[in-house]
Amino acid sequence: MLRTATTILPLMFSLSVTAQSIFTISPYVTVEDQGNITLNFQTTKDIDLEIKIQEQKRTFGSLYYAGKLTKIDLGKLNCDRPLRYTISSESRTEVDNALVAIPCTNKSPLYFGFMSDTQIKNEAGQVRATNLSKTIAELQEMHPFSLIINAGDIVQHGGYENEWINFFNTVDVYLRRSYLMAAVGNHEYFESPSMDKAPPEFLTYMRNGHSPDLGHMQLDLGRINILMLNSNFESMSESKILEQWEWLEAKLRIAQEQRKPTVVTMHHSPYSSNLEHVRTIPTRLRNELVPMLEKYKVKMVLSGHLHMYERSHKAGITYLTAGPSGGINNVVSYRNPYSVFYKQFITTFSVLKLQGNFLEVITYGGDKKVIERFNVKLADGQRKPVRF
Repeated sequence: MLRTATTILPLMFSLSVTAQSIFTISPYVTVEDQGNITLNFQTTKDIDLEIKIQEQKRTFGSLYYAGKLTKIDLGKLNCDRPLRYTISSESRTEVDNALVAIPCTNKSPLYFGFMSDTQIKNEAGQVRATNLSKTIAELQEMHPFSLIINAGDIVQHGGYENEWINFFNTVDVYLRRSYLMAAVGNHEYFESPSMDKAPPEFLTYMRNGHSPDLGHMQLDLGRINILMLNSNFESMSESKILEQWEWLEAKLRIAQEQRKPTVVTMHHSPYSSNLEHVRTIPTRLRNELVPMLEKYKVKMVLSGHLHMYERSHKAGITYLTAGPSGGINNVVSYRNPYSVFYKQFITTFSVLKLQGNFLEVITYGGDKKVIERFNVKLADGQRKPVRF
């Protein structure tokens, strides 16, 4: 059951973007396991709406009820086909959103975005999150990305409905043109304790029953494989942890047989320049996950949680940790022997561009200035990309 907090965020943060709209939560599209996609929204009042999915030539006409999150299954993500949908009420167009197509082959670059820790703790965090959201919308004009990976801690308290609403209001400026692929962070469990599954609020807003209960998932983009894990081991039994490891190794084995480069994303990082390094979850990741990643020659790991931007490199794998979007900043407090670059007190958004045998990464700050640019070389001898 969703709970509304009245003391966590000032009222001024609530419904700041869509107060004059028919939506409490503006429409957004999530990506789930095996490329399933879902259109989500919540209306401010009971209202008759007509929803048209242009490229699928499908129309949904119905009465939608206030305060209830609506989820419409749009089937599978199709490469080379843009997604455009309109939502109308009484012959008036309320929403006309278009998402850039994800290209199938190496003839065109494939772009996607990466960020983490969008939770908003205080007014300063709201300012940072709002500014970064505007920056991301401007970056969408520079780079044709339509997929955004959020590595978790989407909100400060996962059990509070008003924080989810505030998140969607804050990011609507870019989310209306993006597919959202989100991992489970530890803050998603705050005020929503769950065992052996992702918190129900996370599953409500970010999944539609296509993914396992823990929230881990796979997205095969034809020429690159993205695997998303739930790294909150303290909320799992040993049997569930083992189940996820077995799932991961099976997916990595298939990707290796196909000679397809793999990116793994999760909330926690095995390596950092912060004392978090010595805690249970990062230690377990180093002992159990890293050997598997090295065995199957994973190229890149994307994570958050540490609230500072850092890039580490070990055994051919690049570990990239995003700076916080709305979360508070953290500081260097541990010597990470694998650290290549770090920057404190910075919000970040990274654009990843896949072309040929290289994955180019450009990381921007909230002011749209480039913080770092680097390349990751992918494995040689890749097979011809497959259509997904």
